[in-house]
Amino acid sequence: MRIVKKEVNDKLGRWSKGSTLLLTTMLNHLKLKIPGTQLEYTGPLDSWELAEKLSSGWDSPIVLAKVLEATRAVLTGNCSYERDGTQFSTHPVKNTLRELLDELTEKNQQVIDFGGGLGGTYICDSDVLLKKELEYIVIEQQSFVHHGNALAREFSIPVKFSSELPKLESNCIVIFSGVIQYLQHWESVIELITSQEPRYIIVDRIPLEKKESKFFIQENTGYYEPNVSYPCIHLSRQEFLGSFQNYRLIKEWKSDFDPKNHRGFLFEGRKSA
Repeated sequence: MRIVKKEVNDKLGRWSKGSTLLLTTMLNHLKLKIPGTQLEYTGPLDSWELAEKLSSGWDSPIVLAKVLEATRAVLTGNCSYERDGTQFSTHPVKNTLRELLDELTEKNQQVIDFGGGLGGTYICDSDVLLKKELEYIVIEQQSFVHHGNALAREFSIPVKFSSELPKLESNCIVIFSGVIQYLQHWESVIELITSQEPRYIIVDRIPLEKKESKFFIQENTGYYEPNVSYPCIHLSRQEFLGSFQNYRLIKEWKSDFDPKNHRGFLFEGRKSA
């Protein structure tokens, strides 16, 4: 069911406003539902550009509103934990990212949370991170930066939000949690990070393919109202691991929250080892 004939993608690439019905029919044939999860994809498609053209995008204010509501719920004590804008009454039984941050972080250490939303990782795990007095910086798109800094001021959260990557310190920890698959130029981002040689890089919740990388539209039917969709890439495992030059793989795990092709990785700089 994951095989899409080239001629279907060729037709999708040439779609026009006058062929909306044909387009919808073809896309419905490409939908993939991941058993046991809410994840639904359309594809694979031929390119990121095509997936982007046919989706609404990450910059939707609907996404921000849902994450903001859930983050406020944690901060005001109305829920214990949030993930991707979903509110939970209890923390997850298993959270490898939390365990690693508790183990690896040191007092006054710099931590960069790339694509970290409104600081959910720090806020939900503040019981283990607050005492470390970290320089915790979330890198996000400007709309999230604005609301993140407003929340930090309102609730006295020791987290900074920025759309620009600062100079990384030698003992820095960089987090990519559920974000690399939504970056069109993911290789450039990883190269930018690794070139500054942070001590550790944690990648969590990334979907990988055994062979070639594949492009999809991630559907969110019933999750957002109205529906929001965005382009994503399921990276070739070999291509993904090969992008971490001068780093050695310390730990790999199956994502604690996602389908079995979603993995987590801890990399350490070879100079730090």
